Amino acid sequence: MKFINPFARKADPGKKLADLQNLINRILYQLNNGQAYTPPDKIESYVDDGYKSSVHVYSVITAITQRCTGIPFKHMAGDKEVANSQLIQLLDRPNPSQSRDEFITAAASWLLITGNVYLYEITPTAGLNKGKPTEIWLLPSHLVTIVGGGFMDPIKEYMINIGMGYSLPIPSEQVKHIKYFNPDYTQSGSQLYGQSPLTAALLSLGSNNSAYRALSKSYVNGLPPGILTGTENTGLEYNETQLIELQKRWAREVGGDENFRKIMFHRSPLQWINMGWSPVDMNILEHLKYSLQDICNIYHAPIHLFNAAAATLDNYKEARKAIYTDCVFPFFDMLIPVFNEWLCGRYVPGSRLEYDTSMISELSADMQKLVTALAQAWWMTGNEKRTAMEMPESPDGMMNEILYPSGSVMGTDLNLPGDPNDFTL
Repeated sequence: MKFINPFARKADPGKKLADLQNLINRILYQLNNGQAYTPPDKIESYVDDGYKSSVHVYSVITAITQRCTGIPFKHMAGDKEVANSQLIQLLDRPNPSQSRDEFITAAASWLLITGNVYLYEITPTAGLNKGKPTEIWLLPSHLVTIVGGGFMDPIKEYMINIGMGYSLPIPSEQVKHIKYFNPDYTQSGSQLYGQSPLTAALLSLGSNNSAYRALSKSYVNGLPPGILTGTENTGLEYNETQLIELQKRWAREVGGDENFRKIMFHRSPLQWINMGWSPVDMNILEHLKYSLQDICNIYHAPIHLFNAAAATLDNYKEARKAIYTDCVFPFFDMLIPVFNEWLCGRYVPGSRLEYDTSMISELSADMQKLVTALAQAWWMTGNEKRTAMEMPESPDGMMNEILYPSGSVMGTDLNLPGDPNDFTL
């Protein structure tokens, strides 16, 4: 028979969780006390060979980041907007070198290129603004390495490699790291860095750049398509004067648009040796179409915005909406929770940030359709309609009543029940 000690202390679930966390940290980070974690390889090439060198990568990323501008933040405390918010003032001018739109564009670009965004805060330690950031900077993501502090402190600091063997350490308390998920869990700490979307497109990106280089060389080098040669007297060579005269005669008799695709007859025993392949023959142009599709796929960007041949008016309009819903809003949905957890409480406890999409013209047509549909939905209260339009409820009591079609009056005035399904005419 098992004896139960009534005086025994119950196991603390929090302690068990902490022990498990320490065990996981011990496994992953015990070897990295004071050492830099190995960043993913290729991270610098994503900037050089991706954003700076690939027309497809640059086009897709800038199409997304440019649409991140002009979307304002709202600092909310409960249902009310904070008046004269210091946080909004900070985000409108995060640092002396950047406006809000420049800052947001750069942050979105770093995330889309490298999979990482590093936000660095400058915060006074004394005075009226003690504990409140006065400046926020973006660290160059491809030059940042994470330094470990052992399993009790997995991230000790962030190191910026400024070149020439020099590095600048920044305490982890001053940096907020936003990153994409990275499944590469190793003791080298690769999982602490976000995975760039371009990682999944390395082969496509490399072949895309090679295709453009081949296309460029085919124009720049001007390789002759082939050699016209005789089949007899192979030991006889033309001298320079004869070659020049032969070229002139050929251009005079065969060249020019009037001879385009004409068949030439000649009695001389000649043969054609093919040398150069056209971009069409090499399938370069066809390959570039598929590489564009690959880049659009990894960023979830609608290809109809970048391929005019595949776009009709209707799907182009839908694509302009889709780039907001599938690309822009997910970025803000990552950024806003970080700001809420990192900044809002230091200005107004319990407050939160929201972003306002009402000024996006591509979505206004959908809003108009919704307004038209809700206008006919008499069975919904005014506040239910406001909620459907993502608006706060009105304190007006009339907005919680159903207006029936019979003269659009309150049901209680007609001695009808509140639920339209509870009665019949």
